[in-house]
Amino acid sequence: MSKKILSILSLLFLITVFLGTPINADAVKSARKPPQKRYTFEEVDAKYVVAAKVNLMGLGDGYHAKLVFAAPKSAFSFGIQYDNGAAAPYTGRVMLLTENVFSNDPGGQEYDRPRNIELKTATNYDLMMSLDRKGKIIIFLNNKPIGTYVNKKLVGKKIRTHVEASGKHNGDIVDVDFTEIRMKEGVIDEIQAFRPYILDNASKIKSRIVNGSHVYIHGKLSDIPEGADWGSDYDSVSGIVEFRLDN
Repeated sequence: MSKKILSILSLLFLITVFLGTPINADAVKSARKPPQKRYTFEEVDAKYVVAAKVNLMGLGDGYHAKLVFAAPKSAFSFGIQYDNGAAAPYTGRVMLLTENVFSNDPGGQEYDRPRNIELKTATNYDLMMSLDRKGKIIIFLNNKPIGTYVNKKLVGKKIRTHVEASGKHNGDIVDVDFTEIRMKEGVIDEIQAFRPYILDNASKIKSRIVNGSHVYIHGKLSDIPEGADWGSDYDSVSGIVEFRLDN
């Protein structure tokens, strides 16, 4: 321990003796640790940025809400998932989840629960992610950066930005609000410049565009075969809204 820190602790001890108040060592350590920087949407410097308040609700075995950067054969998503069949210790818990898709081939995907952060349903969380020209992705929770990833398969591709919500098994109910949606592509960062398109692939999970910055996705999954789930039939379980530049 440095002489400077020892001097500070000695001074605190003398003050404590004089005042009769115990020293809280954790508080001393916390005072020396600078707070983590928060980044607003405008401060994030990347070619692509998407942000939204995400509120996940549902019933059943599994339900998932996420922001997505999508290319024809690769993607990256960041969202909130409840899965009562997840491997321990995540079984039946509401967790942050990333999906890094290098290809649709078996083994071409990587999944991560960043910092093992557990959340709650029926609660608004500020999610944001960015993608730069070299394939580096940064994810943010409540404006704080919590993880960095790389997907070179997204470099040089036409990227589409989605908001999506899905169920795991037939009978699962999905109820998700995406509000205050914002996005950036290149120098364009006005949400009014992006036109939303509904691309739902589950017949009874419906997306509704409330306005340009608010999407509501709700319904009951019923389209997949007996014994299938969102892993084996991922292209039949979701409500999807894609945002495209008008030009």
